[in-house]
Amino acid sequence: MILSIAQYAEALLNPAGRFQTLSDLVPMRDAEGKLAFRIHNQNFVSFRVTIGNRPCQLLCPLHYDAETALRMERMCRSTACCDSKWFHAPKFLDEEVILFDASDRDFRVSLILQSLHTGEKLDDFLKRATLAAEKRPLQELLAAFVEMALWIRSQHFGIKQHNIVVAPDRKLYLNGVGGEDRSPEIAFALFLAVVQPTCYPEIARPLLLRQIPYLRIVDAICRQTTATGFNLPEILFHREQTTEVDRALEQLVNASAKDPLIDFEALRSLSSSKTARANEPVIRPIPFRERFPGHLQVDEPSDGIIRVYDPQGWHFVDCKNRPLFEGCFRHAMPFHEGRAEVETESGAGLIDKEGRFILPPVYEEICWDDYNNRIYVEEQGKWSMLYRDGSPVNQETFDWMGECCEGLILVMRNRKHGFITLDGKIAIPLQYDDASSFSEGVAEVMLNGERFCIDHNGEKV
Repeated sequence: MILSIAQYAEALLNPAGRFQTLSDLVPMRDAEGKLAFRIHNQNFVSFRVTIGNRPCQLLCPLHYDAETALRMERMCRSTACCDSKWFHAPKFLDEEVILFDASDRDFRVSLILQSLHTGEKLDDFLKRATLAAEKRPLQELLAAFVEMALWIRSQHFGIKQHNIVVAPDRKLYLNGVGGEDRSPEIAFALFLAVVQPTCYPEIARPLLLRQIPYLRIVDAICRQTTATGFNLPEILFHREQTTEVDRALEQLVNASAKDPLIDFEALRSLSSSKTARANEPVIRPIPFRERFPGHLQVDEPSDGIIRVYDPQGWHFVDCKNRPLFEGCFRHAMPFHEGRAEVETESGAGLIDKEGRFILPPVYEEICWDDYNNRIYVEEQGKWSMLYRDGSPVNQETFDWMGECCEGLILVMRNRKHGFITLDGKIAIPLQYDDASSFSEGVAEVMLNGERFCIDHNGEKV
């Protein structure tokens, strides 16, 4: 399914009725008053939003299907280990937003929410501090960066410079991890800024153009703290001729090698970590479904529980493929908000995570509305609405019930359509020959052969 930026923009401008958990979000706008967004590789679009006073980034897929949702969930699970004082791991929001297609049919799409740190971009801070020759802030920044980079790389993730921000208290934070690791280059740029502010532009320019191998430069600088008779050009380039940059770097190393304020051991760890990891055995994770042998079908976890199917029927297991409770079902739906619809020989029912029946399996059909915590059941050809615990909302029954849209449920009785609230009260009388659910504040109805639209009060619009 191909989605458009306009579909998401429409939902962001009307968050109260569209988002499952983020109804209080406020979209950020650019200088022209338009929604602030950025397209990522034609596959995702990200919007800047605030939730409370917290800035966030909402990552929305432009090509959506079950496989895309699965990849998004896996990505969030893989970065959860990086949640730390430097980085907020992204959160997967399952079926978070309601969108509408060209035929005004609604459907749900999963999103990724990333909390962002506020502060000055590292590039801007580096330029300002370098020009002002502020050595102490840069030293603090270098030490903080090396600590952060070593920890993130221990989790097998990379760091890119544009994801780094410097808070007013001079602490470093990350607004993203992954991709090709640039931490040695960033460390060396910080190192240059610390030890030689006046020469930084001249030396850094060819480095930023990737004309010099960063790792070997940093490693050579670190080795100079314990070695003598050091010849930088020979170590770096294995050649006799030197350039102006080579000589400038040699002077830089000799002048800074004994600086007591620079942790050269930490720098060496950072610069050599790529080489060390290159010799490590490659650990390939076991594909998800292969962790659950003996089943014909294995679903992704939902509510921390995995639905599986084998010749005996449907049942539920934990992440270690252990059955959660005894018994199989003719059919079962995944868990949502602690409930799952199941079907046995005697009928349809609703169970909790312990396998206990919240509703006994005696119904002809059952629908669990986890978004509104309501259960719609059909018994002896009549539909009624129940609360989450299985108690009836009221004694009203109907020949048919639709889904809840914008707080109102389309119902039919004696071939007449109307709308009720989640409390079971009649909101719009059952008087129409035909009707559709509400969308964008209106519903299409037919009365005495005339089709028109009504609002939530039942008034013609």
